[in-house]
Amino acid sequence: MHKVFIDTNVVFEHALMREEYRDAVEIFKLAEDKQIECFCSASCFYTLCYVLRKHYRDKETRAILRKYLSFISILPTDEKQLFSGLASSFKDLEDAFQYHTALGKADYFVSFNKKDFAQYSLAQLEVQTPGEFLATFG
Repeated sequence: MHKVFIDTNVVFEHALMREEYRDAVEIFKLAEDKQIECFCSASCFYTLCYVLRKHYRDKETRAILRKYLSFISILPTDEKQLFSGLASSFKDLEDAFQYHTALGKADYFVSFNKKDFAQYSLAQLEVQTPGEFLATFG
């Protein structure tokens, strides 16, 4: 089964039903149907909670987060991933921390901001857009 790390921006697109949420819907359906395993970092959920609370009441925010946690597992981030991210040449440290959290634990890193990862993507963890992942998976 493919292990897919989902970048925060993919969850945001889905949760807020923004422009490109349809590909995220398809990926999350695959996860709900147990055809793939989805992962995020805990920081994704912290940030998602902050954003959701601007749009929904507390009860709704909690329900949305519970729903995501029903098909997305949380990968731990420890000092090793943080130091690896700091030592990397990523310009955006949050991207570095996310990528290094997924490295060695996921087969794919899915992000709408592929261009931000292009020069850093390693062979052992390919970065794909949701559409590219769906084309690869299909």
